[in-house]
Amino acid sequence: MKLSKIYLKKLLYDTEPTEAIFQLSNFWLTRANEEKIHFGLSLPEYYVQLILIYTGEVVNGGHFQYYKNRGLKYFQDTLNACEIISNTKIKNILLQSSKFLENVTDENYNKWNELDQELYKICTDIDKNIIEFLIKNESSILIQERGLNV
Repeated sequence: MKLSKIYLKKLLYDTEPTEAIFQLSNFWLTRANEEKIHFGLSLPEYYVQLILIYTGEVVNGGHFQYYKNRGLKYFQDTLNACEIISNTKIKNILLQSSKFLENVTDENYNKWNELDQELYKICTDIDKNIIEFLIKNESSILIQERGLNV
């Protein structure tokens, strides 16, 4: 199914950010492959997907879950993605959370919980940053789905 230009514009400009991101990412997830460089996604799609993975893991089970499931495999790329979408708050939370990896004590687990709470508070801002980023990079997202030359 080809994604129409009108529908893409509607998602980017006229849809609540969380819903728009959900719909847009569902399109590119059908071709995402963790075995490929950047999951086989365009760079803007990849950066957004990394942030969605990070926030999704933390919202679902905290930083403990994020590191348990992902380790440091995408850590640097996720930090870069935070900077690229212009959200230093999420980048700082991710950086702070990594300080407790070597020694997961009850005290450090509690610090992760505090960082989880900080991330929850800025989820709406993150979504707005993602949409702004996707609008700036509209020509590089969902290229295949729009039937454009790759």
